[in-house]
Amino acid sequence: MRLLLPTLAFAALSLAEYQEFFFTANGTCPGLAWDCAAGGMLAACAYDSTVDKTYCCGGAAQGTCRINSPDCLGSDGGPSSTQQLCSVGDTNWCCLKDAEVCTPKQGQINVCIATQPDTIANVSQELLNDTYSSLTSAAPSATTFSFDAASLVARALSTSSSIVASSQAATTTSATVSSSAASATSSSSSSESSSLSGGAIAGIVIGCVFGIAAILIVGFLLFRRRRNNRGGATNEASYTSVPRQSTEKREVDMAKGPSGAYELPSPNRPPAELDVGHEPRELPGGRGVPSELPGH
Repeated sequence: MRLLLPTLAFAALSLAEYQEFFFTANGTCPGLAWDCAAGGMLAACAYDSTVDKTYCCGGAAQGTCRINSPDCLGSDGGPSSTQQLCSVGDTNWCCLKDAEVCTPKQGQINVCIATQPDTIANVSQELLNDTYSSLTSAAPSATTFSFDAASLVARALSTSSSIVASSQAATTTSATVSSSAASATSSSSSSESSSLSGGAIAGIVIGCVFGIAAILIVGFLLFRRRRNNRGGATNEASYTSVPRQSTEKREVDMAKGPSGAYELPSPNRPPAELDVGHEPRELPGGRGVPSELPGH
């Protein structure tokens, strides 16, 4: 950009070399054998009164003002004293001395490049297109559309300055954003470290609380289990302390029949014997005479 500004200033000072800049409706310039807007790139015609020629100046798309070569005016068919010879292979052509040079483009023939710098060499293609659109919209039936090259260069210079300012602002903004991002990252790291320490402390406290709760729950379960075991032992002792039924009662119960009534012992039961230690006694008699039992 620093090289662009002096170039634009120099181009503005050299406007006197080209007396007129204009567009044409058909895209050609007077005296040219080909279209000035070749390749779809819009170009402007520039008239140079010094050599009385109209050149095709392509702006930033070309950067030069060019013209088709004139006839060689020498007596032998070569260049005259005011011309210079150009050739590519077997093709020869002539250009004006000092005012023109042979085209430097590889393979291009019959083209001469003006030594006078292109005034609009740094005007962008977009600006040329916008200028052409404005002129044709204002006078749609015209065949030529003249414009002030100095104003166009000034617009290009202003646009370039705006681009430079925008670029610098973007660079400054980017640097500011980067600095802010770095500061935010640092702050975030510090906050994260602080929050990490607090989180660790909270984790320790919560772990202690859960540990104490677990110990209390286990102790409660053990106490409850021990109490249940004691209750079972007491019930068993109570059950074993119930007095057993007497033998007589159990024998009587065994003598009960299916209907619940008492039954005599079975006839198969062996007879009981008298006690051995007792002697038989006689029934008491009267007056020393034994009494007989009444007969029936």
